[in-house]
Parts: sequence; structure tokens; C-alpha cells
Amino acid sequence: MTLHILDPHISLITNIFVIIANITGILCSFPQLYTTYKTKNTESFSTSSMFLGLITYLIWLCYGIELKSFPVVLYNSISTFYYVFLLYYMYKYPTTPFFIKLNSYVNSHKIYDIPTEYVLIDINNNINDNINNNILSDTDN
Repeated sequence: MTLHILDPHISLITNIFVIIANITGILCSFPQLYTTYKTKNTESFSTSSMFLGLITYLIWLCYGIELKSFPVVLYNSISTFYYVFLLYYMYKYPTTPFFIKLNSYVNSHKIYDIPTEYVLIDINNNINDNINNNILSDTDN
């Protein structure tokens, strides 16, 4: 399979605009990737949006492969990576840990109370450290 850098079905000017659009599209995702990588904060991301974006770019990637269009394949490969990266970070660094959700559920259904000090999160989302420190400090008393 050979990929065509320029689409023979459209004019040279249109091909140039496609290449420029792909380059700017790729460059505009780097600031968000960098910020997410450095801060490990995915609080404002919607999981459903991320999955829909991933599915969209995977479909476009398949379309580009079918057309044998290098710009479409390249752009959508990078965009697919972008969404996979963000979804991975949403999974690896959750902003609403399972313990918080569990605590809210248990307390709202009056099953039994979980002391809130066990689910405190510091600014870096180090929930495990907080839980371990609180449990250790409770056993010292």
C-alpha cells in the first residue's frame, strides 16, 4: 500500500491547505498534552467526550487508509494518540477517586458512616498517602 502525500483528485492549492490544516491541527494539541503531562490534572475532561473523540479519529484514520492519503492518516494517527494519552491520564490520575464516590454513596444511603478524614485528598490527589497516614495516626491513639 502506498500513501499519497498529495491527493491527485484536488488542486495543488487545496493540497497545500490540507497540509497546513493538518500541521496546525497537530500543533494545537501539544499545549494540552504538555499541560496534562506536567500537572497530571484531568479534572475538566469529560470521559464521554474523550471516547467520542477517540472513536471519531479512529474512523477518520480508517478513511485515510482507505483513501491512501498520507496527510489524513498522519493527522488522524496523531489525533488518535492524543485521545489515547488523555484517556490514559484520566484513568491513571483520576480527579474523583473511587473512595470519594463510595463515601458519597454510602453516606447518602445511610448504610454506615465512613469518617471523611479517610477520604481527604490533598492538592496533588495523593489519596493513598492521606488514607494511609490517617489510618496509621488512628492506630497510634
